[in-house]
Amino acid sequence: MKKIRLPIGNLSTVAIGNPHAVQAIEKLINALSEDNVLCIYGPCGVGKTHLIELTKVALLESGVLENEIVHIDAEEWIRRMVAALKRNRMSEFKVEFDAAKYVIIEDIQYYFYKSRSQEEFLQFVKRAKRLNISIIVTSSSNPLEQCDTAAINEHLISRLCSGVLVHLMGPVGDIKKKFIVGYAKEQSLMLNELTLNCIYYNTNDNYFELMGVLNTINFHYSIGSGVDITISDLRVLFPGWCF
Repeated sequence: MKKIRLPIGNLSTVAIGNPHAVQAIEKLINALSEDNVLCIYGPCGVGKTHLIELTKVALLESGVLENEIVHIDAEEWIRRMVAALKRNRMSEFKVEFDAAKYVIIEDIQYYFYKSRSQEEFLQFVKRAKRLNISIIVTSSSNPLEQCDTAAINEHLISRLCSGVLVHLMGPVGDIKKKFIVGYAKEQSLMLNELTLNCIYYNTNDNYFELMGVLNTINFHYSIGSGVDITISDLRVLFPGWCF
């Protein structure tokens, strides 16, 4: 069987900057990992959802059927579970996940302090091992570093600990510059070396923030005089920056 690889393009700086995460995902979806659970964690804006979308594309292009993939965020998972409990239809709730080959659950930090949700998720993880279901979860923080013992079930921590945990890094160094240049090119923005460096040093290592800044510049550029963006333009748009 042909190995499934993530479709990493030139602008996929999230994947390029996190080769360890790409390797872990590819091992899991190709059944080369000893464990069936992968947890990707990192703060908002470092590209967790982007990697998940690349993973779904890779699976579908490899021939995996759409109904063999369950992709859901933890809040929606909890909402459905509560509704199933109220209607006494938990068996139907479980079937959807047990019938899948790949289950992706985003933002599992929403399970914290919700003991019933954690217990149900833990039971699913146990069943998934027996049913050969691969599980990928994302979290805004490392679940194993949760100091409050009331926040997360110790058995769930133990199960996650036995799996693979990957810390996702935001755009830093050359990766950050590559993203700025690539995104600006996509938006037909004209940035010189001075404006590029100004954006680089005045923004955090966060894809959402970078896109917000570049979209703001693009809006200004599209209604302006049509010339290259200058430091003077940036002073007007971002008066709180250091110049």
